Amino acid sequence: MFKGKYMQACIKNIICGSVLLSAAGTASAVDYTELNLEQLIEIDVYIPNILSAHSHKENEIMFGYSVATMQMKGLQQGRQNVSVDAALAKVGRGYNMVPTEMDMNMQMFHFMYATSNKLTWMLNLKYLKYDMNMQNQTIKTSSETAGWGDSQIKVNYRFHQIERQQHVHQFTATFGLSLPTGGIIHKGPSLTHGDMTMQLPYVMQLGSGTFDPIVGVAYSGFGSDWFWGGQLLHRLSGQTNSQGYKKGYLFSAKSWLHYSLKNNISLYGELNYQQSGLISGIDSDLSEMSKQQSASANELFSGRKSMVVVFGSDITFDSQALKGHRLSFEIEKPLSENVNGLQLKQYLTCRIGWQVTF
Repeated sequence: MFKGKYMQACIKNIICGSVLLSAAGTASAVDYTELNLEQLIEIDVYIPNILSAHSHKENEIMFGYSVATMQMKGLQQGRQNVSVDAALAKVGRGYNMVPTEMDMNMQMFHFMYATSNKLTWMLNLKYLKYDMNMQNQTIKTSSETAGWGDSQIKVNYRFHQIERQQHVHQFTATFGLSLPTGGIIHKGPSLTHGDMTMQLPYVMQLGSGTFDPIVGVAYSGFGSDWFWGGQLLHRLSGQTNSQGYKKGYLFSAKSWLHYSLKNNISLYGELNYQQSGLISGIDSDLSEMSKQQSASANELFSGRKSMVVVFGSDITFDSQALKGHRLSFEIEKPLSENVNGLQLKQYLTCRIGWQVTF
């Protein structure tokens, strides 16, 4: 069912980790259903992959590390699936090479510090590894990129809180900046001359090369054993980078529902809409030959709209040795996608995360 060594490893780790950590955590279970609202907020309930809707108590520090792998496979034009043969015949600009599969593997580091009960600062770093397979009518080839991606520094400001009956409602604003720490001049083997290198296409570059503002707003609601909310987050497109282009904007609208079981395990689901814009400009290091040979080198084949569903599990610990530690496992699957031009389809994303708060 799952192809690709990274995807298989991710699924195996989630299954094994869930079984082992559930058994380990049950001995020091926290019964969320027996806590009042103040105690529930005190233990810091949140969705692990939506940190921009999250704040800490004054002087509290959080460190997080997560591993994610996304598999993309199969071609799509607009909303329609396209076979490799049809893509090579219909692309229309003389391309003779199209992508067929791509694994995107990410290691992410999160640092959060609260300067007050309302203001939490956050730094996000990520290390990326991309592997893409391509083919034409006669040959198959691949390329690989690895290194640090763009970083983000953000601040979450909890500007309003309402307590009514058995519920608490919080509203948080996010302001930040994406920093161009990822490379945009990664090169790989030539598609026709193996002893030569050439600029890799846009999707294989690890960064944007621009400073991009980030703004967002989120709502979170708390009950005795339920946690729900929504978030709007927009990363604006910055100025043109040193290669002569800029990546498109990135907008997301997320909603979530989190349920705490009668132990230290919680289950949650998300329904998320994501939209990214077209690349503007042309990479000055992409040769005319590469533009003619590879569909991935077409700047018009960028940007998409997608609706995805996420299912996850969150495990907390209350023993003295593991107090403040949290583990999470989740799987993300697209429900629908609409892409610009000819692009790979997003197939499945898996994430495993660990956080500690002190």
